[in-house]
Amino acid sequence: MSEQFEAVFYGYQQTELFYHIWQCSNPKGTLLVSHGLAEHSECYKEFAEDLNRLNFNVIAYDLRGHGRSEGQRGVVENFEYYCHDLNLFTEYCLKEYKKNLPFFLFGHSMGGLISAKTLISHEIKGIDAVIFSSPCFGLKIEVPAWKEKLVSLTSQWLPNLTMWNELRYDDLIRDTDKIKTYESDPLRHDKISPRLFLGMLTSIEYVESNEHEFHLPVLVQVAGQDRICSPASGVRFYENCSSKIKKLQIYEESLHEIYNDLDRQLVIKDLQKFLQRFVKSNEQESKQ
Repeated sequence: MSEQFEAVFYGYQQTELFYHIWQCSNPKGTLLVSHGLAEHSECYKEFAEDLNRLNFNVIAYDLRGHGRSEGQRGVVENFEYYCHDLNLFTEYCLKEYKKNLPFFLFGHSMGGLISAKTLISHEIKGIDAVIFSSPCFGLKIEVPAWKEKLVSLTSQWLPNLTMWNELRYDDLIRDTDKIKTYESDPLRHDKISPRLFLGMLTSIEYVESNEHEFHLPVLVQVAGQDRICSPASGVRFYENCSSKIKKLQIYEESLHEIYNDLDRQLVIKDLQKFLQRFVKSNEQESKQ
């Protein structure tokens, strides 16, 4: 049985962040989801219900400037604010929802970048493992030269200016029926501000320079046909991070949103296998 709840949390500078919780009756652990650019927590409803059936609770929040959280769509004053929000919300969820069970951080695309940067730059205790879904550790999408120049010129003087984020739905998944639901989703947006874009680039450079400082157990899941984020950058992170427990999965035919694309059941099965290691370890410790 699965139950869904909604609530708000006040993040960095008391910014109101909206979040969902999907709970099952006999959980083996909890996943906290940090979503990607232009999407929102409700996009993970199907994912969460699948995980509930596997006896995992799922928490997903809307980044500031996304979904039902506070802030102008696609705008952030400083990319680091995302990291501050995630740090605070993770600590809150660990306190409220861990319940002596394994706790996992799941970051998709830009949410993966935020998660990696936060975990490298902040000391957060209590996370058992991290899952990166098509992490944004490098860009594959081509940004027009004129737009890059405009971003540099406007980031200081027009920080709240937004432009099209270059994300096409048919670059995300191959499922045409799901693409139609994306197009009708009022909480999705197609915006990005100069400071968000430049902050993303700076954060990518930071993670690449410091990925050896990442030590947590990690599953890196890469879309082989990703048109948004560089698949090679996900492989690079996997090879260079210092995690003693780490697993790389590449889905050769999948587009960017591997958990929504046609191979999603295989992706979920691989996630289940990875999580089960920590569930068994926790159960053994509980018996001792």
